[in-house]
Parts: sequence; structure tokens; C-alpha cells
Amino acid sequence: MKCMTYLVGLSETEHRAKRISDDVERVFDSLDTLGQDDADTALGAQPGAIITPLKRPKDDIPSYSMGGILADVMGLGKTLSMISAIVSSLPQATEYITAEYQNCVSPASGCRSRATLVIVTSMQVLDVWEREVSIHVDPSTLRICIFHGSSRPKSPEGVIDHDLVLTTYATLSADRDNLRVLQKIEWYRVVLDEAHWIRNQTSNQFRAAESLSSERKWCLTGTPIQNRLNDLESLLKFLHFEPFSRTSIFQRHILEPLSKDTPDRAVSLTALLHTICLRRNEKYLNLPEPLYVEISVELEGKERQVYNSILKKCARDIDEMVSAGAKIKKYCVLFAAIMKLRRLCNHGTLSVPAQISLSATLPSGADGERDCDICGSSDEDKLALLSKNEFCTGCGRSLSSKSQGDKSKSPGLGSGASTPSCAGGANVDQPGPQSFLSPGQTPQGFSTKLLAVVGNLVKSPPGSKRYGGSLL
Repeated sequence: MKCMTYLVGLSETEHRAKRISDDVERVFDSLDTLGQDDADTALGAQPGAIITPLKRPKDDIPSYSMGGILADVMGLGKTLSMISAIVSSLPQATEYITAEYQNCVSPASGCRSRATLVIVTSMQVLDVWEREVSIHVDPSTLRICIFHGSSRPKSPEGVIDHDLVLTTYATLSADRDNLRVLQKIEWYRVVLDEAHWIRNQTSNQFRAAESLSSERKWCLTGTPIQNRLNDLESLLKFLHFEPFSRTSIFQRHILEPLSKDTPDRAVSLTALLHTICLRRNEKYLNLPEPLYVEISVELEGKERQVYNSILKKCARDIDEMVSAGAKIKKYCVLFAAIMKLRRLCNHGTLSVPAQISLSATLPSGADGERDCDICGSSDEDKLALLSKNEFCTGCGRSLSSKSQGDKSKSPGLGSGASTPSCAGGANVDQPGPQSFLSPGQTPQGFSTKLLAVVGNLVKSPPGSKRYGGSLL
């Protein structure tokens, strides 16, 4: 019988999409099989070098693992979990580089390291990992190498004699296109922090991460599936999880069953994720029940004008794409517009006068608003990931811009392209100038939402939990 969901406000396509989304959410919820009693039990054989007391996982988690996806929700300590794994496996990592072990398994790259390579999103997150190690691990336990900046090692010999090597996705991508120091090493373990950054299989960061050599690979992300189910396929390709890392197999056994209206459509996805993914939710944080208070605000004045202009530009861009038969996917334009609208609703027209904007050479959206957190960013690590791309891997926007009739290219557009520089030629290896507020700087603009938040804080009495806690 023909689907009649249109009678209740959903089209047949929308109904199918919602059904799949609900199925995926239920699958992820089912991954958390750890009981509260287990979570509160102290770990018996905790390594002496770990200062922080650890909790015991459920008994049926294997003590030996070659990798997988750690998808704990934010706040449950994915970073600490991986640091603990690194410290716990130091003896095995040392054995990994011994002559006896190498005689059994010859390294394909010719150069083997006991180190765990951790790739993070930005230079600031490198500092976070260093700080977490200093807090939770006895000093001198781990030898750490920061592979970032112009002074980073230029050969594998400068890297391999460490226990932990930290780098960024941008530096990894740049290294792959030049000296290939990281690519020449067979690592004891490779860890992707915020692993959903490689979800786009055409991106530089995916190609660089997927080609790293290691028997043990881990993905740390609270959102293995962000926009579409193919995001999971990208993680499986990095993990080399055969046979589901092959697109044809993933399509036949995971995607196609989910599209069918049958009771067991999610069985294969459930079995796959229970095999390779560990996920625990916020119930183990022992937080009080949140109090939700919905307060409606209306955009006015300049905020409303900017909001309407973003909508008009989105409609105009889609019309132009359809008319020109452009190959860029239309949902990329919609995602960019949604991000801009979300930013406007949260921050209004507030802006901070930046000292230097590295994204000045990129085409901006309506009213100068930046479309995307990658191509519209002033973070050089993020901009470097666009090297050699014609389209942004975050929002799909074309990176070519025109200025007064002269064609120019944004960073990384094919041959002859150059990364935007500032302050005498800064590049991906050097931290750019900070755009945080300095003394004398004041925000310019207006935000209805932030004014409402401040107003609620002012009205709440001292010690009140009604508006004194976290605000979203």
C-alpha cells in the first residue's frame, strides 16, 4: 500500500530518513551494556605510572585488542583511556621493536617505532594532550615528541625513539606531500582524536591518515556518524576492517538493509558496531538531572536583516547551481547556510576586530559571514587541510574567488597555489596570531540571545541553580 505519511506532515522520503536515523540512534544506545556497579569498581591491576584511579570495565571486554572505535560521549575520558592504554602497553611496545619480533614480522616500511602516534585537530589540542599526560601520568614515564612546527624532525630517526608522538591533521597532510617522515614509520599504535575529521574520503586528512602503517589503530570520536552513514565507512577504511572497509560490501550488507522496511534491517549494523565500537553514555558521570527552561527570543534589527539575507543567498546559490548544472552537491550549500544561521542565532552580529584574518583571501558568504569552520577559519591548521582542493571538504564550497575581474585562488588550489601568509610569511608550521580579545578591544555588534542569557543570570539569586549552571 502506498505510504500515507504525507497526511501527517512527512513525505515518504522524510519518513524513511527519520526511520533510519532512529534505528542508528537505537543501535548506538545498545552499545552501552556496562552496568553501574561495574563502572564504580576500581581497577585491580592499574599500572603504577597512572596517578589517577581508574574504574574497571565490564569483564567481557578482551584484554588484547588491535584497535577499534572508542565512542564514549563527551566527558567520559576518551583521552585518559587512551593515555592509560599507552602506559599499560609500554612493555609490549618495547618488545615490538626488538630483533626477535622483527625477525617474525618484517616491517613493511623498514622503520619501526614503539611510539603511539596521536593525530589531533589543532595546535591547541596538542597542548591539551600534553597537559593530560602531566596530570595523570608520573613524570618521566613517557618520552613525548611534538611533531609540529618548523623545528619538527626531518627524518624518522628523530621520531622513533619516543613513546608518544603528537601531531595535527594538517601537519600529517603536509608531511605526506613532502618528506613523508610519519609515513616511513611502522607505528606500534595510531590514534585519531576527533576521528570524524576523516569522514570525507576525498579530503587530504583522510588520505594521509589512511596510508599510515600500523597494526593497531584507534578512532576516538563521540560522533562516529555525523551527517550520513558513509562517515562510518571512512573510519572502517582507516582501521582496515575487512571486509566492511570495502565500499561494495559496506553498501550491500549495511546500507541496503537499513533502507528496507523490515524488522531486522539494523541487525548487521548492530553486529558490526558491537564488534568494533565501545560506547558509554553520560549516566556514569553521576550528574544531577538537568533543568530545561525554554525561553523564546526574537531577532530584531540588524540580526533579522542578516538572517533574511543568508536565506536569500542560499536560495540564489541553489538556483544558480541547478541552472549551471554544477557538480557540487546541493546539501553542502544547505549545511553552510545552516551553520551561518546557527552562528547568527547564537552570537548575533557580534564580532571581534581580528588583528589579521588568514581567511581574507577566501570568498565569504552573505554580509561577510564565514560559511564554514574550515574554509572560513583563521586557524592555519584547518586552512592547510584545503591544500590542493578545489572545494572545501567541510561545506563543499568552491575555493576559487574573483576580485575586480582578476581570478585568484584560495590556499592549496592546484599547482602554483600558495597558502595565505601573514606577519612575514607564516605557514602551517607556525602558529598564527591570536584573535582573542586584547586589552582595549571590545566586541562590536549585538546578540539578542546573549543579552537574554545575561539577563537571566542577573535575575537569579546567589546560589540559585535555576540559571547558575551550564547554559546552552
